[in-house]
Amino acid sequence: MGCLEDRDKTIGPGFMLGGEHFEVHRFHPPLVYGRRGGPDEGEGIAYCRVKSKVSNQFVHFVITYLLPIVSARAIPQMLEFGKKNRNSS
Repeated sequence: MGCLEDRDKTIGPGFMLGGEHFEVHRFHPPLVYGRRGGPDEGEGIAYCRVKSKVSNQFVHFVITYLLPIVSARAIPQMLEFGKKNRNSS
C-alpha cells in the first residue's frame, strides 16, 4: 500500500529513508511530509506524486532538507519543480 492511500497507516509508522526514521505529521494527498530530530538539528522530508502529462503515469518526488530550511520553503519549491517538469516525463 502506498503512503497516499491511508492516512493512519502513513502517519502511524512514518517514513524510513536511508536507515533514518521520519515522523509524518502532514497528510494532504498528493503531498505527505514530516521530520526527524530536534528543533536545532532537524531534518525534514516530503513526498509528492504528480501525473505526467506526457506518459499519463505518476512521477514521484522525495526531498529531504536540513535546518535552517523549513517545510514552508522547501515544499512549495518541490511542488513548483514537479509542476514544471511533469511535461517531460
